[in-house]
Amino acid sequence: MPGRSGRQELVPLDLLGRVNSVYRLLGWRLIPLGTLAGGLIAHEIDVRAGYPVAGALRAAALVVSLPILIRVHRQGPPSGGD
Repeated sequence: MPGRSGRQELVPLDLLGRVNSVYRLLGWRLIPLGTLAGGLIAHEIDVRAGYPVAGALRAAALVVSLPILIRVHRQGPPSGGD
């Protein structure tokens, strides 16, 4: 379940607006940090060095989040009843 459709399916309707706003807030706030980090890496090491560094960070994030993703996938979407 990628992105928005996954959130819409998993998050209760009364919390969906809050979850989406936090998602957008973090996404837009992290863009300048990524740009700064990429510029520093390009300046200090090499322009192409940013790609393996970004790949390693994404792989680390996947390893950290994989147990949670597997657990949610096995449980399925939450039931609609209260």
